[in-house]
Amino acid sequence: MVGNGIPDLELGWTNTLSFGDWTVNAFFRGAFGHSLVNSFRLFYEPRLASQGSYNYVTTDKAVEGLTTARFSDLYVEKADFFKLDNLSISRRFNLNNKYFDAINLSLIVENAFVITGYTGTNPEPNLVDFPPTDNGGAVDLNAADVLAPGIDRRTSYFASRAISLGINFNFK
Repeated sequence: MVGNGIPDLELGWTNTLSFGDWTVNAFFRGAFGHSLVNSFRLFYEPRLASQGSYNYVTTDKAVEGLTTARFSDLYVEKADFFKLDNLSISRRFNLNNKYFDAINLSLIVENAFVITGYTGTNPEPNLVDFPPTDNGGAVDLNAADVLAPGIDRRTSYFASRAISLGINFNFK
């Protein structure tokens, strides 16, 4: 046994701070003690004769002279992470005119940052292994294996960061 696909510890912490007309809400999350098989490295790190140079990926974990792609413990990585999942900052402006009581302006950032040593796309625990697909083909959900957690398949994408601005009008 090389690693464990199920985290030893998962945590989440949310806090709301209000001072005057300002409100800050932050949600932090993390998982520790789990490993993932980085199938991106498995597929793109070995220098295969059939691959063009544009398909290579190089990490600090790469083995020089590796010319075969085989499923092995070389691609098992610790995937501990800590992230700021959601941050919102808002300010209320009291207007007290004949139309509006107040306006609330807000800035919301999702997936603000992730701290991890994992070199794959997403350090989140994969508790179910979905079978590999043919480059964009449909995944057969009936073939999911709940007894093989911890494989980061090439069908996962980078987590996106979203920034939103909001305006809330309070009418009289």
